Amino acid sequence: MSKAIPMVGETFGKLLVLRAAPDRGYAKYWVCQCECGTELETQGGHLRGGASSSCKPCSSTTHGQSHTGIYSSWANMRKRCRLNSPGYENVSYPKEWESFEKFVVDMGDTHFEGASIDRIDNTGNYSKENCQWLTISIHAVKSANERWRK
Repeated sequence: MSKAIPMVGETFGKLLVLRAAPDRGYAKYWVCQCECGTELETQGGHLRGGASSSCKPCSSTTHGQSHTGIYSSWANMRKRCRLNSPGYENVSYPKEWESFEKFVVDMGDTHFEGASIDRIDNTGNYSKENCQWLTISIHAVKSANERWRK
């Protein structure tokens, strides 16, 4: 069995590593304390890789908008960029937009129910200056026109 990487005292997101957890075999677990005070055990690899960064209650969305259209648009935009979906190769978004709350600060004032996020210049990245909200039908027409121009 490989030797565990020392992690006591390290912070990963909202989690502070307190001590090693009892041995469970193949994976090394650590006892951590979340900023809220909750203690939990999690795998060291999950901490180092970013999969564990808080307790469950603290990882839940606190903005109360996880079932809204603006949240869906934000999540889908990030997914398209991360997966390099067809038509989105090399398209990115501002680092600040990793946070839904910061995305809302930039784009929320102009959002309306049923809106779809659109890049004004489709050769550019997502940004406050290059994004607008369109109805889904207008966005579809714009996208079709863009394909015909190529």
